Amino acid sequence: MTAPQIIDAPRSEEINPELPPEAISRTEGGHVTETIDTIGLERYKRNHPSGSSIELDAAGGHNVVVVGRGYRVVHKDDALTVIGDCNITVNGDCTTVVQGHYKLDVGSYELVTHADKKTIVTGNEEKKIHGSQGVDVSRSSQ
Repeated sequence: MTAPQIIDAPRSEEINPELPPEAISRTEGGHVTETIDTIGLERYKRNHPSGSSIELDAAGGHNVVVVGRGYRVVHKDDALTVIGDCNITVNGDCTTVVQGHYKLDVGSYELVTHADKKTIVTGNEEKKIHGSQGVDVSRSSQ
């Protein structure tokens, strides 16, 4: 099994320009707010003492780092569009619950499981294949 890829957001220290003192605000509790207006290096960043942060960078990037638990609630419709590639890595279990209709529409599809696979259908199942289907069942030697 391939080790999961962990993607970290760039740290401010890696892209931090020389900051004038008025660009940084620190509270007694350790909260830090940076507002950089230097042309080409514009950035707004809020840091929590735990290490969590929110950053809007000069390229229009939006980086969110959550050190503790993360939770999001949307009380109306929501949409996500990614123009480019997208990777999702879960270093633990993952459950997806859809209480309505679920449709997955993809160009091509590959599922790789490194353990057993179980499918439960409590109603009917219909399959339409407009091409060929191949099945290769073999027992691995141990």
